Amino acid sequence: MNARDTGWPIQGYLEIHADGNDVQLYGPEAFWPAESGHKLVITAARKKNDAVKTYQAQVFWKTAADNAFSEKKSLSFSIAADESFATYTLDIGAHAGYQGVITGLRLDPFHTAGADEWVRIRSIEIR
Repeated sequence: MNARDTGWPIQGYLEIHADGNDVQLYGPEAFWPAESGHKLVITAARKKNDAVKTYQAQVFWKTAADNAFSEKKSLSFSIAADESFATYTLDIGAHAGYQGVITGLRLDPFHTAGADEWVRIRSIEIR
């Protein structure tokens, strides 16, 4: 939502360009018990910005119980703006809202973004 990727062929990562503010990337519908994976591991790179060294990104999850994304089921994390891939490990299992059956993930890599902003995502895993 509010974004576009660079299209085919995919060459090791997805490159997502912002088309406005509040960019939202949705994963496919899924189904896994929260206790089966407590760490969310994201490998990503963000466009270099000499004025800003890190940006805030946010990940959301929804459950079978309510089937909706909300702030109550989210975590924010910092992502470096240096164009280098880095791995970010989030302990989502420690969050009170991460329980039951998880049915989807959403990543908001930009809170606000200029027209030339991008993020590259190499992988998103539950471990």
